[in-house]
Order: sequence, then C-alpha cells, then structure tokens
Amino acid sequence: MPIHAQLLEQAQLLATLEPRRPVQASVRRSISASYYAVFHFLVGEAAGLQAGRGRSNAAHRELLMRCFKHGEMAEVSKAFQRGWSRLPSTVQRLAPGVVTHPDVLHMADAFLDLQRQRHIADYDLSTRVLRRTAIACAKQASSAIARWPGGLHEPSARAFLACLSCWQRVAAR
Repeated sequence: MPIHAQLLEQAQLLATLEPRRPVQASVRRSISASYYAVFHFLVGEAAGLQAGRGRSNAAHRELLMRCFKHGEMAEVSKAFQRGWSRLPSTVQRLAPGVVTHPDVLHMADAFLDLQRQRHIADYDLSTRVLRRTAIACAKQASSAIARWPGGLHEPSARAFLACLSCWQRVAAR
C-alpha cells in the first residue's frame, strides 16, 4: 500500500481513536497525517511524471521525491488558484488555451488548507484542536486524492505536477 494511503488510514484511525474525549496528540497527529497523505501523493505523482512509473525507474523516483519543498508546493497551489491565464508563460505553453481542471483546483485548495491546519496542529499548542476538525481534514485529503485526474492525461494536472519541484525557477521568468 502506498505511503499516502497508509497516512490516510492513520489519519482516520487517530481522529476516532478515543471514543469519548480525544487526546490532543491523537487529533493533532491525525491532521498532520492528512496533510502528509496529500503531500506524499502529489510528490509521488510528480516524480512518476518526471521519471516514469515502471519498477526500473524506482530509484530515480525516490531521488526526485527528495527535491520537493512544502513552501514551493504551496506557491504552486496559490498560483493555480489564481487561474491559468495568470500563470507564467512558460507554464501556459505546456498546454495553450487550457483552463485549470476543477479537480486540480480542488487539490490546490486542499493542499493549502491542510497545510494551514497542520501548522496549527503541530505548532499552535494554545489552540484546542477538535475531533471534528481532524475528521474533516481526513475527509478533505481523501476527497482530493480520489478526485485527482488519474492517468496524467489532464494537461493542467500535468502542468501542476511539473511545477511542484521547480516553481521558484519557473516563476522567476
């Protein structure tokens, strides 16, 4: 089972682990696992796009997967939210005349929201995190992954993935 699927399972388990009063550590780790499920899903998809999906390409994918930065991926998500026509021309040339697919936008929204929720869960101990928030985050991660355009045939999805590891260089042009 891929790591993103394991993380989703873990997020769902931790969100409901204690039946009466959830322990803060459980709900906080649940939110973090939800975010990391989406993060690792996108990293795996992007590395597969760049290196290929075959078994013989596993070492290449694993090396590429170490190149992704959380902040840069957030910047890509924000840029795609603003619309295809506002992306750098180098990205627009990947698929002229395309409109960003709604499920790519759904993923960008989920990535940013889950990253924000993870920062609260991991770093803001003054905030009490609720079970319903952890459950909502797990559902959001699951939905974003399930709705992702599979097979890499969607041009805006391919462009989104291509930008994830090199945004600072692409956006600077």
